Amino acid sequence: MNTYPYKCMIALDTSVLATDAEAFFARPKTMVEAGGGSVQELYKAGSRRLAFKVKGKTEGNFFEMPFDSTPAVVRELEAFLRMQDTVLRFMTTRAAVSAAAAAATPAA
Repeated sequence: MNTYPYKCMIALDTSVLATDAEAFFARPKTMVEAGGGSVQELYKAGSRRLAFKVKGKTEGNFFEMPFDSTPAVVRELEAFLRMQDTVLRFMTTRAAVSAAAAAATPAA
């Protein structure tokens, strides 16, 4: 199966400390790797004020997780994130591939 580049932006509750966040992201990383994908690196985008209250919170800690995976694993990852109480919001997008990289990839 083909893997595609994705980026997942996740807003966690501010009660989650940085050490707890690393433990939290261990499960999504395992899910992606078990599905034949790979996670590049977890980026902490910082704590920001939300535009409106989400689950009664006005601030969130934002993280970006770029990864390569199949669409089936993305659906599984999003289902996992929906069930977590500490996740305020998340958004997964398929990352753009540069024209040079697309030309270098052999057609299937």
